[in-house]
Amino acid sequence: MNLESIFYKVINDQKKSLSLLPIKIGLKTLSGVYYLFIQIRFLLYRLKIFKEKRLDADVISVGNITLGGTGKTSLVLKLANLFKKEGKKIAILSRGYKGNLKGKMALVSDGEQIFLKPNQCGDEAFLLAKNLPAGIPVIIGKDRYFSGRYALDKFKVDTLILDDGFQHLKLFRNLDIVLINSSNPFGNNHLFPRGILREPIKNLRRGDVLILTKFDKETKEDPFQNIVKAWGKDQLICKSIHRPVSFIDLRNKTKHGLALIKDKEVRAFSSLGDPLTFEKMLNKLGAKKVVSWRFPDHYFYKQKDIEKIITNFKETKGEVVITTEKDALKLEEMWPKEDIKLYYLKIILELISGQDEFIKILNNERK
Repeated sequence: MNLESIFYKVINDQKKSLSLLPIKIGLKTLSGVYYLFIQIRFLLYRLKIFKEKRLDADVISVGNITLGGTGKTSLVLKLANLFKKEGKKIAILSRGYKGNLKGKMALVSDGEQIFLKPNQCGDEAFLLAKNLPAGIPVIIGKDRYFSGRYALDKFKVDTLILDDGFQHLKLFRNLDIVLINSSNPFGNNHLFPRGILREPIKNLRRGDVLILTKFDKETKEDPFQNIVKAWGKDQLICKSIHRPVSFIDLRNKTKHGLALIKDKEVRAFSSLGDPLTFEKMLNKLGAKKVVSWRFPDHYFYKQKDIEKIITNFKETKGEVVITTEKDALKLEEMWPKEDIKLYYLKIILELISGQDEFIKILNNERK
């Protein structure tokens, strides 16, 4: 187990050991320092010492207040499709997290052709470029205002979607959509690096729409409703699920029904912020048994990782190997062509409550 995996387990309180107590105390101290930093930053923006910039386009932010696992990419795809149907000219602005490309900005896709690989632009930006409707460019860069100006000048867009933009205070947004993972909303309620919170929970008040992702339909209680009402701000709260659609063969791209893994010995692997939801989904689809390998979020696989997975699959007599779409896109050049077939699970985000109100807000904010 590498240091990143241990750190992940510590900040999620998945690893219990007295020997880790000094580490947890140290991380808690660093969380205090981090809290002061972000509070000072917010204050500087409120006092107009740091000024937000505006672009001549509608700017919609999709973000969260935790580290990964909320399903931002799925919602960005959904919004892009909605706006496309309305005849809007859209561009996606992403940070390009975990990509190794240097420079202030880079064009991942012009809406027709993809120019970068996952390790250059980051797996999420690449996944967006592969799945967006034709004509929607994807641009990466830490400075979204700079990227946005490029999108306006080169592609003449009228709508910009910020992927992971809730903390990007530098750019004015017409609408802030904040996603919350219903299965693990705020982790252990500690700020990073002791926990998974990127900012205090109370800062959800800055959001215009809150979307609870990966919602369990069988859950009757909704603790978020009362929490948000107590803030005194009239925010729309929507519920959504990640619905599995099909399994796709990595090599020939053929689609297979969800019954592919029914009563099968499944070997699954992923590099997600929330791997448990993916694994539970495979169990719900009827797998006889799911044995999983978990890699750090946004992990870029090495050939030895693939070899270990295939060797284990053969030795344990597994029947099918499954991964996520985001992971599969990073493996197209690595997975052996003449060996075990690899399938990935295609999923979409589906709103199960608040969709009509959500559409109205989108339209009103963008008039």
